[in-house]
Amino acid sequence: MTDTLTTARRHGPVSKALESELRALIVQHDIVIWLDAGSIYTDFVDSLTQMQADGKLPYVVHAFRGSHLQLLFDLRMVSSSPSRHPMVIHMPGFNQESVKQTPILELCLAGRRFEKRYSTLVTETATGKVTPEQIKAFLTEGEKSLVAADEWFCDMLRSGGNSVAGQLHALSAEALLDDLLSANPMPDSVADRVDDGADLKPIWNRLGATLGLPGDWRTDLLRESQRDESQIGPKDIAFVAAAWAMAVEYVDDLDRDPVDPRLNDASTLATPLKQACRSLACYLRTNHVKFYLRTSNDAENFLEVEKIAARAEDLGKVDTFEFEEQKIFEGTLEAIKEEKWEVARTWADRRLSGESFWLQEDPQRESSWRLLLSAAVLGESIEKAGATLGELHSLTEAMDIYIAKGAAVDRAHRQMEQQRRSLLFPSLPRYYDVRQPLDAMRLLWRDWADAWAIEFNQFCQSHGFLPKPEFRQRDFFDDVVVPLCKDGDAVAVFAVDAFRFEMATELMDEFESAKATTVHLNGRLAELPTVTSVGMNALAPVNQKGKMKPDVKNGSVRSFHSGQFQVKDPASRKRAMHEKVGGRTCPMLTLQEISGLDGKQLRRKIAGAKLIYVHSQEIDDAGEKDLGPVVFDYAMQSIRAAWQLLREAGVKQFVLTADHGFLLRDGLSEVQSHGRKVDPRRRHVLRPPSADHDGEVRVPLSDLGYESCDQHLFFPLGTAAFDIGNKSLNYLHGGNSLQERLIPVVTISHRAAVGGQNERYGFTDVKREEAVAEMHCVTATLTHMSEQASLGFSEGLKLTAALRPLEADDVSLELVQVRGGGAKLKSGTIEATVGTPFEVFFRLKGKSDGRVRVELYHPAADADVSPLPLPDRFTVTVVGGAGAKAEPESEKTPPKSVVDEIEDGSWLHELENDQVRQFFNHLEKHGTVTEEEAASLLGGARQARRFSSKFEAFAAKAPFEARIDVVGGIKRYVREHETEYKIIKDTEAP
Repeated sequence: MTDTLTTARRHGPVSKALESELRALIVQHDIVIWLDAGSIYTDFVDSLTQMQADGKLPYVVHAFRGSHLQLLFDLRMVSSSPSRHPMVIHMPGFNQESVKQTPILELCLAGRRFEKRYSTLVTETATGKVTPEQIKAFLTEGEKSLVAADEWFCDMLRSGGNSVAGQLHALSAEALLDDLLSANPMPDSVADRVDDGADLKPIWNRLGATLGLPGDWRTDLLRESQRDESQIGPKDIAFVAAAWAMAVEYVDDLDRDPVDPRLNDASTLATPLKQACRSLACYLRTNHVKFYLRTSNDAENFLEVEKIAARAEDLGKVDTFEFEEQKIFEGTLEAIKEEKWEVARTWADRRLSGESFWLQEDPQRESSWRLLLSAAVLGESIEKAGATLGELHSLTEAMDIYIAKGAAVDRAHRQMEQQRRSLLFPSLPRYYDVRQPLDAMRLLWRDWADAWAIEFNQFCQSHGFLPKPEFRQRDFFDDVVVPLCKDGDAVAVFAVDAFRFEMATELMDEFESAKATTVHLNGRLAELPTVTSVGMNALAPVNQKGKMKPDVKNGSVRSFHSGQFQVKDPASRKRAMHEKVGGRTCPMLTLQEISGLDGKQLRRKIAGAKLIYVHSQEIDDAGEKDLGPVVFDYAMQSIRAAWQLLREAGVKQFVLTADHGFLLRDGLSEVQSHGRKVDPRRRHVLRPPSADHDGEVRVPLSDLGYESCDQHLFFPLGTAAFDIGNKSLNYLHGGNSLQERLIPVVTISHRAAVGGQNERYGFTDVKREEAVAEMHCVTATLTHMSEQASLGFSEGLKLTAALRPLEADDVSLELVQVRGGGAKLKSGTIEATVGTPFEVFFRLKGKSDGRVRVELYHPAADADVSPLPLPDRFTVTVVGGAGAKAEPESEKTPPKSVVDEIEDGSWLHELENDQVRQFFNHLEKHGTVTEEEAASLLGGARQARRFSSKFEAFAAKAPFEARIDVVGGIKRYVREHETEYKIIKDTEAP
């Protein structure tokens, strides 16, 4: 009894862990039946009984000691009292089956049965503090009792009691590797002690305890990496530990057993040790990037067997080693080829979720993955939409099917083409491997769009081209706008040229997120042909009892009669609308004009109006100029901004619609002839009646409800364009496909007006970083600038940001990638968290070389964010043509002062003084400045030397490249006439 009492008072760490587990179970279940088949824990239970008697336990302990009758007598209070009795009942010698033959079966069913293997208890308690080998040795050779386990564990914790062991005990694995990898170890640090020849055994023991690092792994890895184990330093120790952590993470993420037998220990590692290894690997990727790169490369070579055997489908979510990302990349290419869209999309999504170390290190890899993701999403959309429209019964049904399924395909196709233009450059890793599936997806989309267009045209030919009046474009104004104007609130009508239906679906999320707002998206069929002169004019009230009277000249519909005048342009459309709804005024605004007015000016502009007519041509202009779908995003940003600004100015009712949609046929060159190449437009021909042509559909204008017209329209049956000679056919409209005809009608009703923004924000910590391939890089932070910051107002707040070129109409800016602080690209903008730095990669494209300034700004207008022009200039990548020719050098010495000749607004005014301005003015005009000329321009040799040390900073502000040349000991300043990037003459160029 004395020994029992002593044990009760002196429970060791293993016994304490067991009692804590029991206590937690009793709190949850009240009654715990402890099945101790090996009778290992009898002495421990007796000690618990004594602790209970001493009042040190919050539960009662009962034990079977040979007599079921005695046990039942001890338990008599349980059945006779309704009170709660938390207790543990120890049943030595019984297991799950044999206990069923005892009188306490009823309690077993009511309570929680508990079993604990001795080896499991010891392993769980010692893991992380003792190496797996030491645990295994104790369990193999040691006595099976809690007393022995407690004594062994205490001895292990006390062993190696030198100062290194004591120091290690306080360090986590991450802290230990920080110490070992320190470039300048602190005195008495672990790394310092290792350098001084300290015994390494405590360090290996500590790594074994915290990470499960096996001795065999250490020996094999050091031998194959040609490191002498007897002469290793701190970084070698860190290398072994890091490589093991990576190996464990790799194995734990596998969907199969490892092939390399040296990884078997990683498979059987205890869960806490696996978690510790994964945590360390993640920590190193974030905090020791260069070390991680070196170590993963060496470890990958060590695991060559795994590298050869790896298949994409076996690998998990985390790309520990570079070969994993490469294998999954190859697997994704193959999945797209085999049309396994969901597999390809899942793999690409995982890589782009922000967790892939290899994409963070190389922005070009992220570009490749984004391209593959866009291809997979398009393929998945086509599969869901189906190969055909199916059996149709009405034009309304065709519209519904396209809205439900087809619009998603065209949205995915547009986004793929946008990504292609922005990201697919010859410098991209595995450029041709990535380009091939994108080319294949263009053809797949073409086949799908052709099939739907042919079925739609055939149905129209059989059942008519005009839908019911409620779905006609000509009835839009009377059906939608006039009723809203009768409510008394001003109505803003956005007539957006080429605002395709799928684009409206992209904007809906933002509209619907506005508070106290009701939003509806419906579709109507545009009038034929689907061109601006028809669709835009049909949006005005020109409908007369279901008919329209067009003015047709030279094969084109130029205008419509409103009854009193011709509706033919924005001004006449506004006039027709104004006369229909009345009101003191009817302002006509463009998106650019709205963004250029402050709140007071905008309210004054729309005062007294029943109708505000907003006219936008940005989307159609971008398409017609072949600037590509990248610019479409900027147009939609402008629409969002104009909506927000008008709402802040007090407008509560909005209607957004379009004249027509369009087809994107980038990279597709099929054409079909229709007479002379000068006769047709790209997608239609308007001419007197003639014979039908193969592959075409014909409709008389009279069948379209056009009065006094005897001409006929001809369209391609599918999505091909008519042959009109050597002209771009990437962007098409005018035909009778659903992409061209289905226009959105978005109505937005705000139940309350919103005021202006009280909180102010700005861009801070803006810094130009080193360019990567053809991508410029800038870091910045969106910062709350209000003098009295709202308490917690900006915490976690996300706002949009974007970049745009300044004073360069012929230059387009394409955002490629954004990193840091959870920032992400969204519809051509940067979604950034206020107060958190982000890094953005972008390209500038133009027809000729040069350097331009760019501006950070807030495109959505839902917050007061001050734009920030960047001081430096950035090189434009030339696409679609040769760069500017070099100007001849001049030997003439310029006058000593040319400051008066510098025009207002010139970039030269950004330089710090007149002498520097004179220098760069001469360099810009003549191409070179000798050292002697520099001294003359800058005011002396001393000033020239000071200028030379700052030359790169000054040159960064110039709209051209400049360098210092030293030839034969003679220094001169030279203006570059080539851009920093190669001129791209590729089919990818817009």
